[in-house]
Amino acid sequence: MEGKPQAIGSVTDFNALLSAVCDRTYPQTPILWNELINRRTLTTQGAKARRILIEAMLENPDAERLNLEGHGPEVAMYFSVLQQTGIHRQVQGEWGFYPPEPSPPAPLPRGEGSKENPAPPSPLLGEGGWGDEGQDLGVRATLGQSNLGTIWTTMAEFCLSTTDTPRSLGDLYQTLNAPPYGMKSGTIPVLLAAVLLHYSDEVSVYKEGTFIPVLGPEHFELLVKDPARFAVKHIDVTGVRSQVFRELEAILRGGATQPRGALGARNVTVLSVVKPLIQFVRKLPNFTLKTRRLSEPSRAVLQTLLSTQEPDDLLFNALPQACGLAPIVVSEADDGTTARTYRERLVEALREINGAYDALLSECQDMLYSAFGVHSDRTQLRQDLQFRASRLLGNCVEASLNRFARAAADDAVADRQWLEAVIMVIADKPAESWTDEDVTRFELNLSDLSRRFKNLEALQATVKATGQGGFEARRLTVTRPDGSEINKLVWASDEHQAKVDPSIDEILQRFPDPQLREVLLTRLTERLFDESESDQDNPPEKSPTSRVAESDLGGREGKAMEDYPSSQFGPHPQPLSQEGEGGRKGRDAGTVFVEDVNHHARTQAPCRTDRPAPVGQRNAAYHVRPA
Repeated sequence: MEGKPQAIGSVTDFNALLSAVCDRTYPQTPILWNELINRRTLTTQGAKARRILIEAMLENPDAERLNLEGHGPEVAMYFSVLQQTGIHRQVQGEWGFYPPEPSPPAPLPRGEGSKENPAPPSPLLGEGGWGDEGQDLGVRATLGQSNLGTIWTTMAEFCLSTTDTPRSLGDLYQTLNAPPYGMKSGTIPVLLAAVLLHYSDEVSVYKEGTFIPVLGPEHFELLVKDPARFAVKHIDVTGVRSQVFRELEAILRGGATQPRGALGARNVTVLSVVKPLIQFVRKLPNFTLKTRRLSEPSRAVLQTLLSTQEPDDLLFNALPQACGLAPIVVSEADDGTTARTYRERLVEALREINGAYDALLSECQDMLYSAFGVHSDRTQLRQDLQFRASRLLGNCVEASLNRFARAAADDAVADRQWLEAVIMVIADKPAESWTDEDVTRFELNLSDLSRRFKNLEALQATVKATGQGGFEARRLTVTRPDGSEINKLVWASDEHQAKVDPSIDEILQRFPDPQLREVLLTRLTERLFDESESDQDNPPEKSPTSRVAESDLGGREGKAMEDYPSSQFGPHPQPLSQEGEGGRKGRDAGTVFVEDVNHHARTQAPCRTDRPAPVGQRNAAYHVRPA
């Protein structure tokens, strides 16, 4: 022993000498009377109990007994490690985690404190030196001789001394396992959780270099298996940094601080400011994160909040630079000007970032107002579109227009949800996930859909003005070998169908071969489409309630004729433009869209617009000349 030989006369002498060597080598080893947790490797039952205990510590730190009920192994661990040592106790009416209470000066003599020879009452253990609940659980009373005060101090110094770069918790485990502590690894996670919760506003935790704003059970699951993946760092707030903190804390927490009395156990520090900033960024829609519509300072602030990992570097280095200021160092003295300037610029940037998505919705609302020709106040956009769309419900088969009509007519949701739903239908993508390019795409889709919506309104009004029905509508499409298509909407009354049916039967009898019938159908369709040119050269007299709309290739509205009583169908649709793009008239290659009055089918055909396509007689088809 200590380099000198020792005589050993018996096994008893050997055990005594071995105990003396261990006492000299590990004088700071804590005494914990719980075999489930005081081990290097826990059993399955012990590991489960420790997990439940840590979850209770994280979720219910301010509750008596951490809201643990019953007499399970996790409760026994709580009493032996946290309750009997005074780590979890009530101070000034508030439960929390604190440094262990000082141990009594000396242990009681052997036999004292037993049931036969009771010890004096203890505030922690109750009468006879046995905790009332601890006795029921079979936990032997330690009478404050756990020696956890030294372990707590070592853990706290490890966390608070790391100010420059994060330090791995693997180093802390090695320190506690080695002399003079010799602590078993099974208890370290529980004590570490208590230390981190006690210093939660001063010590930041990192997982593989990434800052963890809020510790959760899932983090301790990994920490137990591999503590080297986690690191801690202390954040020092002094000098001008404290002024910056007070300014930012006032805006992020409303100026409300909740000190914990004279102990100062919960000093509010930089983490209480950084956490709201991180939570703010996490709640932003994807559009705000991606858009280039923000000002340069606001974009710099947003990118800094997204990329910076260490909270002290974020608050005192990266964010000041994003706001156009120099980094704020610990030793600087200032009259408060720097802190106020920093606060003003940061608040301005945060307001712009927070309002970016609302500004997008407002812009889309203005485009809707203009595209649909709403004449009432802008606040009445929803009421106007609801009324107009409800008139078209049941008459729209075309998918996009039908979805829009249903969304616009919905009166069961709030205004903001209604606007987002309408915008999503038009863009075919939620506004929250837009990019700047999607805004342009929304404008194009809105122009096309609003034109078809207003055309369908006009056609509905035309039919109502005639007051006659009894027809069916069909959409015809011809695709030529060069890939071009010709579409035509044909309206056939019951009377006309009765006249042509006998002739159709006669023709089909003449051509029984299915292949010949197909050729007949093709040639007949093409012939009828081609004959529309002669119809355009001799257009019939238009009806006073007719309307035909032509559009050029750029989506601009061309010539129009309209004359129908507005009293028949709500607000009068806006007149279409008299000229196409660049004022072009006459033989302008373009596309004609025909709207089905009954079920709305979109007919689109390339054509030369010598003049407006004739409406013809009641329920007649629109005729177009292929380009």
